[in-house]
Amino acid sequence: GHLEVTVPNIPAGVYVVHAVLAPEVGRASYWPGFVVLEPGTAPPVTTVSGGVPATQAATSSPAAQPAADFLTFGKTSTKLTKATRTKLTRLAAENNSTQVSATVIGFTNAKETKASQRRAQNRAQRLANYLEQAGFAGEITRTTAPGDSKVQARGALVMIEPVSASVDRGEGISSIVIRLKTGRSPIVNGQIRGSDALSATVRNSLTLGPNLGLRMYRINLDEPVSQNAAQAIADVLARDPGIAFAEPDAWVGGRVQTTR
Repeated sequence: GHLEVTVPNIPAGVYVVHAVLAPEVGRASYWPGFVVLEPGTAPPVTTVSGGVPATQAATSSPAAQPAADFLTFGKTSTKLTKATRTKLTRLAAENNSTQVSATVIGFTNAKETKASQRRAQNRAQRLANYLEQAGFAGEITRTTAPGDSKVQARGALVMIEPVSASVDRGEGISSIVIRLKTGRSPIVNGQIRGSDALSATVRNSLTLGPNLGLRMYRINLDEPVSQNAAQAIADVLARDPGIAFAEPDAWVGGRVQTTR
């Protein structure tokens, strides 16, 4: 079949599109999505991966580009399907470099029940383990987030992005990751949402980073700060009623980290 998507004026980032087909088809179908580039970069080119249209960013530089893949499980299962393993193997092969990092997000149900949290954590861990076994050489972060639909609650998202060469994780924390509530903007009155409760010096050191998908954004700091300072900033931002959570983008000394 053919799927047409109209893209509004949205920030740069990785966006995943779900196309749920009619019940008589037998199961949901999924299109990997698209990457929105910063102004001034080369336009994306359309390729074909496994017979499914996919859009990948293309630039004149050989540097890695962001990518994302949504992976589904059985209703209450945490076992990887053959199709899931194939996708993970492909992602590992296409991103075989220490210059990229991966974030694996397992989704709970909307109410975030304990059973769904355990299931989401197990799914994220299994995906991270298999991605590593498949040869992915970069840092792997796993986390959980509430699903916005029943379809999303049965899956997990794997996001790949380049590692910023300007960030030395050994010298402090250079960014905060926030997740917005539905319908909220990361910028309010020209400032980062929630930053009005910070001192002027700290507030002015914050800039809006890339859209990570799923209403999550990276908030960059002008200079790296300590873990305690980053946590204090995140705690203040998290008090804003439009922010679901805020956490330091921290390295914890291992290949796999849990941020939520």
